[in-house]
Amino acid sequence: MKTIARNLIFLFSLFAAQVCADPIVIDVRTPQEWNTGYVEDAHLIQWREIHDKINGVTTDKNAEIIVYCAAGVRAERAKRILEGMGYTKVVNGVSPQITEDYLNSLK
Repeated sequence: MKTIARNLIFLFSLFAAQVCADPIVIDVRTPQEWNTGYVEDAHLIQWREIHDKINGVTTDKNAEIIVYCAAGVRAERAKRILEGMGYTKVVNGVSPQITEDYLNSLK
């Protein structure tokens, strides 16, 4: 039941944020987790480093960004950090699978 609820919340947040067909995708997991698989074209920036390293990916505060981790907790932390920095279109993509499913639905 929790998985269904998370998926619905994610889909509603994407709708509300109106994420475009080509958002910036950031994996906020550890390098070890990254090595187990990641979303194509994603950038690896651990959530604790997002504040210092986001400028290496984008400085556009209106860029459409999806952050994900394993279950959404670290992604939510990264999302809040980015929003605190002035980024306006950040979505918690929860996990690699949910983010990938969403991106595939845009194709």
